[in-house]
Amino acid sequence: MRGLSKPLAARILVMLAQAGLVDGTPGPHGGYSLARSPDRILLSEIVSVFQKVEPQERCAYGPGWCGNGNPCPLHDEIVRLEEAHLEFLRKTALSIFVGKEALRSWTDAAIRRDPDPIPPAPPTEKARPDRSHGKRATS
Repeated sequence: MRGLSKPLAARILVMLAQAGLVDGTPGPHGGYSLARSPDRILLSEIVSVFQKVEPQERCAYGPGWCGNGNPCPLHDEIVRLEEAHLEFLRKTALSIFVGKEALRSWTDAAIRRDPDPIPPAPPTEKARPDRSHGKRATS
């Protein structure tokens, strides 16, 4: 996990395991894998492990403004945006972050009951372009 200390990453993975989103395997060859296919894990399930996923009563003008008379000038827009955000989390699956080929591999592996259903990350090093322009290297 980028930029996270090992203890923090471990705590996050334990919380996700307790929520049933990942499975942990102890031991030298152990690790974590998704408990379900990425297309069956909603972003709202992940977010709810770390914060409330429900509308909150808050006002951009501070406490005591909305609810005491007329709502603030931003109230309706904030409510609309918050509802759109929550709806996005409820209807969007984790697979949005996975390429179609990786998702297909994961699903195929899960069907075969492969013990390591998460495909390896694609290589990050790009092939260097040929800049020789057809010339042979001389030594």
